[in-house]
Amino acid sequence: MKLRVPLIFLVLCVFAGLAQLFKNIFFIFPNNNILSSIQYLFLVGIVIFIFEKTKLSEKKANFFVCLILILMGSLIAYFTI
Repeated sequence: MKLRVPLIFLVLCVFAGLAQLFKNIFFIFPNNNILSSIQYLFLVGIVIFIFEKTKLSEKKANFFVCLILILMGSLIAYFTI
């Protein structure tokens, strides 16, 4: 199984958790919802772009490693939101 989907899910959950916990630090425009959303999508896009350019998302991994990444992302999202 490739790491693409588990890594994208992990990045989305981690950034969502950071955005909820540290809204004033994480965002340049914390009071403007549209600009905060654009900044969030831009940051997630940059990280996914880096994963694609470095071919990290193309790596093959064991099914259980992918499952652990997905569970870790779910737990981060659950406990921070």
